[in-house]
Amino acid sequence: ELSLPFASFWYLIICYGLTGWRVCLCRIMKLIPSLDTKKFRRRPDLLQKEDIVTHKKIPTNAFDGIMEGYLTLIDIILPKEGLLLKDDGSDGYAGVQGVFCHISWERQQRDPSTVPMFRDLQQQSPLCRGTTVTMSNVDLHSLTKQARDYDQNTHNFTATAAKKGHQASPPTAVVFHETRCGSTLVSNLLASSIPSKVRSYSESSPPLTALMACEVLKKQGGNSNYCDPEAQTQLIQDVFYLMGRITRPERPQFVFYKIQSIGSRYIDLFTKSM
Repeated sequence: ELSLPFASFWYLIICYGLTGWRVCLCRIMKLIPSLDTKKFRRRPDLLQKEDIVTHKKIPTNAFDGIMEGYLTLIDIILPKEGLLLKDDGSDGYAGVQGVFCHISWERQQRDPSTVPMFRDLQQQSPLCRGTTVTMSNVDLHSLTKQARDYDQNTHNFTATAAKKGHQASPPTAVVFHETRCGSTLVSNLLASSIPSKVRSYSESSPPLTALMACEVLKKQGGNSNYCDPEAQTQLIQDVFYLMGRITRPERPQFVFYKIQSIGSRYIDLFTKSM
């Protein structure tokens, strides 16, 4: 009878030759419980939480992953009908959708030069593709409002408990720049200054989309009322709030942003909104 390690070794050799090491390693990890995925925290939608009304265990979902900071905002989708304040008298704008996934921030913490742009970090985050979710059933403003209540522990909805070190950090600094001026070097220097206390977004999509929202929507709709400036201000604030939510025990936490070069046209809008 072959021992488990011995059999696994030969299975790995044969599997490597047939499928390549990535597919093979995943199969081996499924066969050997002791290996499993200990280095990767389990996805929130595989866990359970206690309903505050019935006190029964119910499955968690992507909403819980967003609330606890496990999922990071990677994109926003503007509504085709325009960025307008809600017409039912409630607070905020309507229709903006957020796209989230799990980002491996430890890669930036370990060596910022290997992930100079946020798109590099996203591509090198092994769990991002499998955890990507578009929150189409709740608009971004409502989601941000729930996140604020969750962060302040004043929420009355069912959610998983906040992790140790959970906090929301306002932008420490924002880099607006022209092209080919060394801005990426500056971003890497900021990210490497205090790795355990710094998070740097280098040309991530949501901030620029929020800053350009009214201009883009007006070009698409040809109507001056297609985008409400007050709604855009709230959108900008919500985007930076969600992206500044960090789960690290070290204090304080600093968050830096490098905006795409075209974003330099919206410096006044950013300062007005923040």
